[in-house]
Amino acid sequence: MPIVAQAILAFQTIISRSLSPLESGVVSVGVIKGGNAFNIISGEVEMSGTYRFFNAETKELIEKRIDEVLKGVTSAYGASYELKIEEIGPPTVNDPKMVELVKTIAKRMGLNAVEAKKTMGAEDFAFYLQKVPGAFIFLGTKNEAKGIVYPHHHPKFDVDEEILPLGTALEVGLAFERV
Repeated sequence: MPIVAQAILAFQTIISRSLSPLESGVVSVGVIKGGNAFNIISGEVEMSGTYRFFNAETKELIEKRIDEVLKGVTSAYGASYELKIEEIGPPTVNDPKMVELVKTIAKRMGLNAVEAKKTMGAEDFAFYLQKVPGAFIFLGTKNEAKGIVYPHHHPKFDVDEEILPLGTALEVGLAFERV
């Protein structure tokens, strides 16, 4: 457990010490499994987590630094490690031209379209964006008058369903524009 604790603390310096302050990244450990009694030192510990990024260079840097941290900490304590990285999905990065198109069509329809802040959330839509230019749209996820102000994965997250027909109209408008 002390080795895992050291590794987790060192992971927190990957972003702050290895990444340019102008770039974004996240490294988080969300699960630690080890031991089965309070008075017995566990011979094996498993941890898992996630890392997020916006570009391939940052991805490579984070993966390299995670391995270096584990190699250094386990070496210092005479332990060993096995690193398994599973890529669940790429970052969701909108095409700037498509974002402008969405804004243009929304404005034409009288919709209030604002550009959302970047988020490190993972989204399957990212796979489409690797193939064709596009823009991921948050629809009906903020309406302060109705108390719809909480982010995704928050227990109070809600969607303003009254906006859904306008979202469909926006999608149709985008399809006609691209024909």
